[in-house]
Amino acid sequence: MSSTPKVSARFHKSEKLRTSREFKRVYDKGRRYNSPLFTLFVLKNNETLSRFGVTVTKKIGNAVERNRCKRILREIFRQNKPQLMQPCDLVFNVKKAMLQTPFQQIVEEYLRLLNFLPKPQAI
Repeated sequence: MSSTPKVSARFHKSEKLRTSREFKRVYDKGRRYNSPLFTLFVLKNNETLSRFGVTVTKKIGNAVERNRCKRILREIFRQNKPQLMQPCDLVFNVKKAMLQTPFQQIVEEYLRLLNFLPKPQAI
């Protein structure tokens, strides 16, 4: 048996940022990380798990394209939850370049930005 804690691979409702107040708090108090594909806003939270939100404006494309961007980022978040060292709120603002980018490059960019996140303080 493995001694590592089992992390659920599902994307639960409790892991989703829902209200505009939650998004606004991350925008106002969080840290911004820019990328050619998206802008990431990160704010440490006092929850036991990380939460995730995506915004895609109509400038990006039609509803099919916008929803595809959201699905891709949600899946990448779901697969890489263990990479997040401490609970935080993540908000992604998608850029138009993401539509033309292959999935693997989006994953690489996501993981690259995660490396910039602050590490938990040692006790």
